[in-house]
Amino acid sequence: MTTHSARTAAEWRDWLAAHSGTEREIWLVIQHKDSPVPSVGYGEAIEQALCFGWIDSHARKHDATSFRLRFTPRRPGSNWSRVNQERAARMIERGLMTERGQEQIDLAKARGAFPPRPVSPEACASRAGGSSGSSPRG
Repeated sequence: MTTHSARTAAEWRDWLAAHSGTEREIWLVIQHKDSPVPSVGYGEAIEQALCFGWIDSHARKHDATSFRLRFTPRRPGSNWSRVNQERAARMIERGLMTERGQEQIDLAKARGAFPPRPVSPEACASRAGGSSGSSPRG
């Protein structure tokens, strides 16, 4: 089992940029929020991994102040959770999605494993220029 510690999201991204095309697994050590040791955060770690076509899976206790989270390349066409779809959308908006990450999204969409996000009634109404249906009726 290979582990890696990253103090920042940028350090984790650097590891992914250098190794995501050749490694098959990494256990990232993430410090608990109350730990004095600097560490990439849980959400940041997942966001960066998605940018490179990787996904998190198992979490295990590492020591008294940290846990390790297993990351692997995403299997082609694997299902995307709504949360990870939203994370990926944010990374795309910020210009951080890599070609490899976008390829995984495109493949999942082609196989129906990245379903379109439902549009809220409020968004539909604002696009149509109408009300959201929340106004009182007389």
